[in-house]
Amino acid sequence: MTNNKEIAVTHGSSEPVTRPEGREDQYLPPLADIYETQDAYVIMLDMPGAQKESIRVRLERGNLTVSAPAIGRAHQPGTVLHEETRGTGFSRAFSLGEGIDLKNVDAHFQDGVLTIKLFKNEELKPHEISIR
Repeated sequence: MTNNKEIAVTHGSSEPVTRPEGREDQYLPPLADIYETQDAYVIMLDMPGAQKESIRVRLERGNLTVSAPAIGRAHQPGTVLHEETRGTGFSRAFSLGEGIDLKNVDAHFQDGVLTIKLFKNEELKPHEISIR
């Protein structure tokens, strides 16, 4: 990320993610790309296998947290010879600066990518200064 101080990236969430009983699931921070446009900051999170209905996006005290519970894969009949895929959930947190309009946030999930658009307060948007 650039030197912008409006969004600080952390690796994990301060919010606990619940696990179903008896499951040894992992919770990983989803990979994130952050872009700045004239009007907003856009966070794109890769969350393959997550279900839209189970993703939780929460804004609280200047922090944005994103989490999704682990979803296990059904085992095929037979003996497992090798298994690298386990139930993996997602959890990631971002600290937000003062210049973001916390009442104007848009989230969209499509094809395993969660896109969150955080709109800037008016004072952060570029504007022309008239010369007298």
